[in-house]
Amino acid sequence: MARRLSKTGIVLLVILGIIVLAVGSWVIRYYTAEPKGIVEMKEEVESGKHRRQAYEAFYDMYEQIQAYERQIENHEENLEYAEDKKERMMIRRNINGTKNEMIRLIHRYNSEARMKKSKGKFKAEDLPDHIDVEDYQ
Repeated sequence: MARRLSKTGIVLLVILGIIVLAVGSWVIRYYTAEPKGIVEMKEEVESGKHRRQAYEAFYDMYEQIQAYERQIENHEENLEYAEDKKERMMIRRNINGTKNEMIRLIHRYNSEARMKKSKGKFKAEDLPDHIDVEDYQ
């Protein structure tokens, strides 16, 4: 003999089915999140926009480091012609401030150049792989 389900039983089966579908979809998303994230990251890194931005950023940082070098040289030249102690002290502060900014930028350049799976991958060959901070302290 066939048993019939009551209305309550049918409602409970529907609710149970919805719960199973919800949990099942969450489990699938959970276990596929890492591979999906890796693919999305790779697509973003390899995009033309990201490539161009990273490529240009290295040139911008390198040019700014060279500009800081020229500023320091100019300050040091002005230091030779400073007329009084107060002016020399102001020029020395400018030299120290510029060196600190340059060193901060060198650390950033080196850090991004080491990122071989993302930004560093797109650094132009004619730029250095590493800039030695010790040369500027």
